[in-house]
Order: sequence, then structure tokens, then C-alpha cells
Amino acid sequence: MAYTQLEKIKELQVSINDIADVAKGFEPTGIGMEHEMNWNITKLVSDLLFHSSLNSFDTIEKIKTDFEKEYSETIDLDGLFKRGWIRRILGRYEIPGVVRYGMSSVDSYFDKKDEYQFLSKAVEYFYSSNEMNWDDIPKEKFQKFLKDYNSKNKCKISHDVLVEIKSIFEDEGKIKIIEPTDFIYIVKYLYDFLFIKKLNPKLNYFREFEEVTIEKSVAKKQISHHRKLFPKTPTEKELLDLEILKEIKGDKKRYTFNIRSSKNMSSWDSIREKIIAHLWIALCDNDSFSDIGKIEVWMGKIQLFYFWSIEASYFPKEYKTKLLDEITNALILENDFSGLDEEVTKLEMDRMNNRNISEVEKPFLGASFDKEKYQSFYERFSYFEDEEPFNNILHLEEGVRINLYYFIYSIVKFDKEREIDSKEDCYLYFPRIKKLLRASLDKPAIVW
Repeated sequence: MAYTQLEKIKELQVSINDIADVAKGFEPTGIGMEHEMNWNITKLVSDLLFHSSLNSFDTIEKIKTDFEKEYSETIDLDGLFKRGWIRRILGRYEIPGVVRYGMSSVDSYFDKKDEYQFLSKAVEYFYSSNEMNWDDIPKEKFQKFLKDYNSKNKCKISHDVLVEIKSIFEDEGKIKIIEPTDFIYIVKYLYDFLFIKKLNPKLNYFREFEEVTIEKSVAKKQISHHRKLFPKTPTEKELLDLEILKEIKGDKKRYTFNIRSSKNMSSWDSIREKIIAHLWIALCDNDSFSDIGKIEVWMGKIQLFYFWSIEASYFPKEYKTKLLDEITNALILENDFSGLDEEVTKLEMDRMNNRNISEVEKPFLGASFDKEKYQSFYERFSYFEDEEPFNNILHLEEGVRINLYYFIYSIVKFDKEREIDSKEDCYLYFPRIKKLLRASLDKPAIVW
């Protein structure tokens, strides 16, 4: 590798080390220290996580079946994946930000779906008129449209109810329809949003977390075994009180974990790195997982923590080497890193604080600049970086890909300038970074 390239990689590593807000391999403190000293909390939690399960695609299928039975509506699951409403990343099923925003609003629209379906038709009708717009409608014309709609559709939409739900207001004989963009698309995809809302707690860590679960009988066995080694280990009930384990509503056979509770936040800050190291070692020593399977399971389970890092003091050398190798392979094989147009749409739908619900159907950026002028991935992203209003899509530390970015960060931070290849009896210079650079020719988001 050329000297200038080596120096640039070193500079990047120094920069990451300077700005990284990560635990520096410190020992547990406070209540975490007390639990660690008294009953080795890090080993018990890692054992419980090792014996836990991640929800799978079967979970989605079951929720879909139950949903269709409850609402008498058909959900096009393949269509949701194709539209990017559900994405599979590192083996987990993720929901991008703008879809979560629509999901969070859907109940209020569903309760008055007939009224909002009428308003969607009203917006469509008046917006297409040459005489007026949806925010400046003569009252008599609006009321005539309402009367005709009720007659044609055999329904009883009330003008007073429309005012009551704050969807319209009257001013000087004019009717204004309030914020129609949201309800037009939420009503259009009403049952898709309702389905996503039911699905979300089972898959996604942004809401109530039930993705990682453990059989109660298995948890009881692990706790009992641990208490034989550490007599001060809390009972099953005490672990529930500590909010390490959590009951699942409607499920008498399984627990989920409650590590993200406010009661536990300060405790986990000092011990999480040790827990995730224990978990990785246990997965590596188990032959029932493929290498990629180990990474996907490990990543899925450490989502219980708000933040994670790979600190050298807790990973024995051979296990850390294997982890870095498997992270590199997982990034290279990740299907969510795709081509130019798909990449822009994915970033747009998941950009920070995106509340433009229309983008579930009509991505703004994809049609807002000259594609012919910015044909390459790098040219287009350089344009996004510099130009308003596009530059706010590049908040890569947020969103459903956050763990992919943590992975890339880990490789750049910990890959070695020089590493011995025992098979070839030679030195390798930043071998993992070089692999990612090669892979970026086909998956350019890796280096962005």
C-alpha cells in the first residue's frame, strides 16, 4: 500500500479516536460495580441473552395472518418490502423513519376514517379545479360537494364533525382543509400503517421492545445455575423488579428484557461492553451458528443497549480478530447496500426528523435535481452534502442503518496498520479497510 494511503488511513483512525464517545474499557462503577462484585451481573445477563431468541420472519407472517383476520383486509407483505416500508438489515427487520411517523399517527385517522376519506376526495377534487385550491374553498361549494359525496357513497359525513376533529376551519365564508398531506397518504395506506404499528413492537427497538425473548423455564434454569456459583444472585422476581427481565403482555411462557429502562441506564453504561464481549465469546464457542449467523444474532441481541463498542480490554485477541473479520464480511454481503436510485430513496425515507409522509409514495429528492448531471453515486452524494435542502439526509448516525455505520466505524477504528498473515507468511496492511474499499465499487454506500 502506498505511503500516502497509509497516512490517510492513520489520520482517519486518529480522527475517529478523537471524536468517539465510547467507553474506554473502564471497570464497572456505582450500582454496576456493586452488582458485578456481588453476583457477576455481566455473566448472568450474557448467559440469559445467549439462551434468548430473536423474532424471525415467521413472527411477521403470524402477525399478518392475525391482522387480516381481525380487519378483513389483505396485506401485501412483498409490496411493503419492495416499497422499503420494511427492510431486512443484518438479519433484522427494520422500519424507516417516515413510515414510523405515519404509523404513530394512524390511530387518530382510523377512528375517523370515513371523514378523512371524504377529505382526501375533497382535496383531490378542489385541487384539480381551475377556480380554487383546497385551502380557499367557498363554503357553499364545499357543502355541495359534501352533500353529493354523502348521497353517492350512502354515508353521513357531518360538517360539524369535520370542524370538531380540526380537519377544516371556516374563515370569511371560505373553507380551509388543514394539513391534508398527512391524511391523504395515511388514509390511502391506512391498513398498511395499522399493520406496521402492530408489527413494530416485535421487531424494532425504537418502540416497546419485544424482539429478544427468553422462555421462562430457560431463564429460571440459568438463574438457578448462576446462583450456585454466586449465592447473592437475585431471584427471578428480583430480576423483574430490577427491570432486567420483563413480563410480556398476553404471553405466560416468555420474558423479554427491559435493559433500556430509565432505572437501568446508568448501570449499563459501565458494564455493557463486558456483557457483549461475554456474549460474542459464547457464540463463537458454539458450533450451531454459521459465521454470518453469529454476527446477526450478536447484533440483534445487543440492540438492548442504546450504544455499544468493541473495546480491546474485554475481548481476548483471537475473539476480537474473529469479530472484526466477521463484521467485515457482514458489511460486504449486506444486501441493504444497493444501487444509486434505491440508495437515495432509502436515505431519504429514513433521514433525521423526516415528517413528510408523502415521501412514502413520492420521494422528494429523487425528482428534485438533474440526474443526468449527477450520474455517479459520488457526484450525487457530494451534491447532497453541499446543497439545501438535501444535506439533512446525510445524518448517518441515525436511522435503521445505525448498526451498519457502527460496524464500519469499528473496522476503521480497530483495523491494524500491519497484521501478519500466517498462511502467506507476510504482512497485511489495513486488510479489512482494503476489503471494504474494494466492495464499495459495487456498494458505494459502504464508504460514504
